[in-house]
Amino acid sequence: MSRFPRVYAESTIARMNKKLALPQETMSLLYDYFEAFANLYQLLPLKDAYKIISRQNKGLITLDEFIAFSEIARHEDHFYYILAKDELYLNAPKEKPIGREIVHSCLVDIDYEDYYNMADHQAGKPLKILPKQELLKYKEEMYIADTTYVRAMTNFLRTRLKMSEDEINYTISDFILIITCDDKPFDAVSKMLDRKNILMTKSQLEDFIKLFTDLSNNTRMPQNRGFTPLELSANRGGQKVINSISFGPNITAAFKSGEADIEEYRKGILMSELPEKFKMDMLRQLSQIEGKNTTPKKVGRNDPCPCGSGKKYKKCCGKYIDTQMLMPPIILTLNMNEEEVLKRNMSIFNKLGYEIEEFGGNEYKVTGIPAGFPKLDYRQMLTDLIDGLMQEGRMTDMDILTEKVASMSCKAAIKGNNKISYEEAKELMEELMKADNPYNCPHGRPTLIVMSKYDIEKKFKRIV
Repeated sequence: MSRFPRVYAESTIARMNKKLALPQETMSLLYDYFEAFANLYQLLPLKDAYKIISRQNKGLITLDEFIAFSEIARHEDHFYYILAKDELYLNAPKEKPIGREIVHSCLVDIDYEDYYNMADHQAGKPLKILPKQELLKYKEEMYIADTTYVRAMTNFLRTRLKMSEDEINYTISDFILIITCDDKPFDAVSKMLDRKNILMTKSQLEDFIKLFTDLSNNTRMPQNRGFTPLELSANRGGQKVINSISFGPNITAAFKSGEADIEEYRKGILMSELPEKFKMDMLRQLSQIEGKNTTPKKVGRNDPCPCGSGKKYKKCCGKYIDTQMLMPPIILTLNMNEEEVLKRNMSIFNKLGYEIEEFGGNEYKVTGIPAGFPKLDYRQMLTDLIDGLMQEGRMTDMDILTEKVASMSCKAAIKGNNKISYEEAKELMEELMKADNPYNCPHGRPTLIVMSKYDIEKKFKRIV
C-alpha cells in the first residue's frame, strides 16, 4: 500500500493557491464543507462531495477548480485525508483524482481496518444530504444536533441523576461518541456508567433505556451515510435499530450484595413497556447473576410468573394492558345502576387499560383507553363493557377480564371486505405468529386453516 500523501511546504501550497485563484471566501467555504463531510460521513467520495457543493451553491466552482482545490487540501495537514483507492487497497488500479475519497483520520490512523469496516457498512446505502445551514454545523468537532431526543436525555441527567451542567455536556458527548462509533452502544454505555459509578433505581434505569434507545435511533451516523437508524429503516424497510442492553459490573455487584433488589428489578422489567428484546436480555442477565444460567423463554400466559409471586403470569405481571391517553377525554353520563357497576368494577377497567375519574354528578371523565386498538367507537365500547359487567353473575374478576379482552379484540379485528395493503397483511401475519396460540381467536374461533395441494386444486377445478 502507498503511504499517505505528503504534506507540502507552506510556500508550495501558496503557489498552488495562487494558480487556482479562487476568492478567499470560496476557499473558506470549501474547507468548511470538507470538515463537515469528514465529521458527518467519515467516508465520502469526492464526486458526491462535488455534487452536494454544486447543488447548494450554484455557480460557485467548476469541476476542474474543485479537483484542483482537493489536490491542495490533499497535501495539507487536516484531521482528514483525501485518498485514492490504490492508496487504500493492494493492487488497486490508479484512478482519476475525482475518484478519490474524503476519509476521516480516525479510520486510517492506526491501520486501515476501520476504513474497510466503514466502507462495508456504507455499501449500498443512500446518501443523506442535509440543508446547507445544518450540514455546515458538522464542521465543528463533536457537533451535537439540538434534537428532541438530546433535550430529553439532558433533562433526565439534570433532573433525575442530578448532574451538573459540565457533567451533562461531557456525558452527552460521550453518548454520541459511543452511538456513532461503537457496534454495541448499550454495552459500551453500560460500562461507561459503571466506570463513573452511576447507579440507577429501577425506575431511572427503565427511563434511561427508553431515552438512550431513542437517542441512538435518532442520531445521524456515518455508518448510515448521515441517516439516523430510524430514517434509514423508513427508507429501506427495516434497517436494524438499537435494541439490546447489558448490566455493568458495579450494577451486578449491587444485585449480589443486596444493595439493589433483584426481584423488584425483575418485576419492574416484566411490567415495563420496554421492547421484548430488552426484557429477555435483562431477564437473562438477572438469571445469570443469581447463578441460573438458563436462557429465559417467552413467558406463556399460563406459565408461572417470572417475578416469583407463585401466580400464573396471566394473573400477575401479564395482566396489565398499556394505556393510551385521550385528548379530549370522553365524558360519560351514567344512570344509577351503571354508576354502581362502574365503581364496583373500577379495578377491572384499570386492568383493561382505562383511566376513569369522577367529573361531577353522574358524569365520569375517561382520559385513557386500552392501547393498541385501531379507531373504534370508544364510548360505545365502554358502555357495552359496563352493560356486560351488569350481567356477569358470579364470574371472577379475572374471568371477566379475559372475556372483555376477548370481546374488545374481536371488535377491533379487521372485518370482512375491509381492504388492507400487502405490507399491512404481512405485518399482521408476523404479529399473529408471535402469539402463544396463533391458531384461534380469543373466543376460540380458528384463525388459520390448512389446505392440501389436492384441496386447492379441487377448489379451482383443476381436478375432479
